[in-house]
Amino acid sequence: MKGQIVENKMKKTYVIIFIGILMNLLPVFGQNPKVAAVHDLFNDDLGKRENMFYEVLGAGKGDFGGPAWSPDGKKVIFEFEHHNPAPGEENSLLCVFNIEESSIKVISRLNDRNASWSPDSQQIVFDSDRTGRPEIYKMNIDGTNLIQLTQTGALGPAWSPDGSKICYRNYSTDTGLWIMNSDGNGAKQITYDRWDCQPCWSPDGLRIAYVSKKEGKVNIWVMNADGSNPVQLTTKGGAQPAWSPDGKWIAFERDDQIWLVSSDGRTEVHLRTDFPVFEPSWSPDGSKIVVSGIREIKYDNDLYVISLKY
Repeated sequence: MKGQIVENKMKKTYVIIFIGILMNLLPVFGQNPKVAAVHDLFNDDLGKRENMFYEVLGAGKGDFGGPAWSPDGKKVIFEFEHHNPAPGEENSLLCVFNIEESSIKVISRLNDRNASWSPDSQQIVFDSDRTGRPEIYKMNIDGTNLIQLTQTGALGPAWSPDGSKICYRNYSTDTGLWIMNSDGNGAKQITYDRWDCQPCWSPDGLRIAYVSKKEGKVNIWVMNADGSNPVQLTTKGGAQPAWSPDGKWIAFERDDQIWLVSSDGRTEVHLRTDFPVFEPSWSPDGSKIVVSGIREIKYDNDLYVISLKY
């Protein structure tokens, strides 16, 4: 009888331990983000959206790309390219969408691309071939105070979270990623593979996610900000990395869809949509991701917001 009592106590103890372990694991399993909703960034009403595009962009159709959410959460910068521009009219515009006002402003008509925000949301850094070769520039968000930062050819800049550095791909040597001070001085090479590109800083500024083909296929990698300790995160492909504000996830595109990979590379999550989407950029609170996408081929592509639930 005594032995049975002891055995029953042990069973209860094991059950309690098992339940405790399970309760600790359940929150972890529940933390993977999922798609809660998808809506058009500008307006879900096609008529209102088309009127806005005609009034500001001069066209109802075209290609939207390169969205980047401002750190203060109030704006999204993007590129718009006319399909059939009028003679003498620019076909590539750099624009800012004010979320609160639902308004679009064109800040450049000179084929400027790959904009990255300053931490205070007052400036952008971008690349442009306005002089005949891609170089990196920065300017105020209203299009004033333009400053050329590179002279040797450069692409794809990313502004560090503290505003002191800019990571970019060297265009002239085509030999990897470089870092310079935000005033354009002190350029230093940190990777040496010719296909390394699309850098993205971690929120704490200590690491950089990027795209590399060093193992034969384009994948997402992470390294320290000085280029040391490169680690491959994905093995099935990936491009356009974007680090979440809490540092836990890196969003990226693969096979015309948006995926997440944990910052340690152990977990991947598919943010499934029923249409092709590309170029993710997180909202500052981590609850949304803005993307370019092709939902209705009749009206070409547009920008969409993926709302997340955890």
